[in-house]
Amino acid sequence: MKTTFKEYLNEENSEVKYYTTSYPMTIKDFIDIEVEERGNYELKDVQEWVEDYSVTPNTKLLWVATKPYVAARYQMNADDWDNAETIYNENPNDFDVQVIDGSEGTIIEETDDGDDGYLFIFL
Repeated sequence: MKTTFKEYLNEENSEVKYYTTSYPMTIKDFIDIEVEERGNYELKDVQEWVEDYSVTPNTKLLWVATKPYVAARYQMNADDWDNAETIYNENPNDFDVQVIDGSEGTIIEETDDGDDGYLFIFL
């Protein structure tokens, strides 16, 4: 039996957990915020992801991190980012960090923000 792309990704990510403090958005929202407003990505790069990862206008996207304290940083003052791991580990209940099961989708590795953050697409 042939494995579909979605099944392959689910198998590959079945044990993986991601962490987030953000909310799902559409690709249009991502382009509005990250490309047009913030200038963090080029539209041509986003167009490649859309094709490579079969992103549709209804696909939900979400910023995630591979460690919970990295996700929690987005609820901290910028001055605390260097100590985020300690701050989070001492008081994890002070932060609204949600766990995302990797089998629900996949990260777009090309969106690595340099701070252990990635864009996750739900399949």
